[in-house]
Amino acid sequence: NYGVYEDVKANINAIVGMVRANVMPKDGPLTNAQKTLLFSWVNAGMPLNPIGSTPNPNPNPSPNPPAPPPIPVPPQDRLTFDNLTQKVFKPHCINCHSSFNDYETVKTKINSIVNMVRQDSMPLGSPLSDDLKALLFEWAAAGTPQDATGPTPPRVPQPLPLAPTYKSLAENIFAKKCVACHNPSGRASFLDLSSYVSISQARSRLFDFRRPERSEIIEEITDNDEPMPPTGSSFERVTKAEVQVLIQWIRNGIPNN
Repeated sequence: NYGVYEDVKANINAIVGMVRANVMPKDGPLTNAQKTLLFSWVNAGMPLNPIGSTPNPNPNPSPNPPAPPPIPVPPQDRLTFDNLTQKVFKPHCINCHSSFNDYETVKTKINSIVNMVRQDSMPLGSPLSDDLKALLFEWAAAGTPQDATGPTPPRVPQPLPLAPTYKSLAENIFAKKCVACHNPSGRASFLDLSSYVSISQARSRLFDFRRPERSEIIEEITDNDEPMPPTGSSFERVTKAEVQVLIQWIRNGIPNN
């Protein structure tokens, strides 16, 4: 429906947010030149006709034409933790996740939050609207700024290098390939992999510290018949390199560093 001007105009906030956060198009982000063209058109008021031309007259003009949607607010004015709290976390998350009142907690868990929102597994039973998803993804892509500190070009956070640390494994393996189901509200809530605390509480089940390669979590991931993530799911398999780093982390005693 984006071949129709009125549909694009009505959805422009969601379009701009998702393009800026590199979430849309799904087959790959736009080039910088394409983004500049889109944002410039929006800032010019989304003209249907060339600027300075006379649009085709409407034979049946409406006496009260609908007001155009507002031009998206510049990122530095809306991409703040307070704005995200008022529009996303407070109405949709805090009832179940009271710690999302705290900026540092949200910043630490942002990769997991974005992943679960993108998969519509959070908020439980009621996915966010496209414009709220766009706002959240854009805020994450901008580096989760706490306050408005002036114009800051959106950026995609650089991934952590693969290493035998919890922070690296949480970003590269757990958040991307596990926690969409293995979270307190997910379909595999019986095994919560969404935080270091919950993983540590299951350590006697998940880890064999004498023979790390025989740990249950490793055997589940590498099972030929029923691997995790499941064959046929939308998630990529855990690579051999990731398995070896996970084994090294277990061998080191699963430190929280």
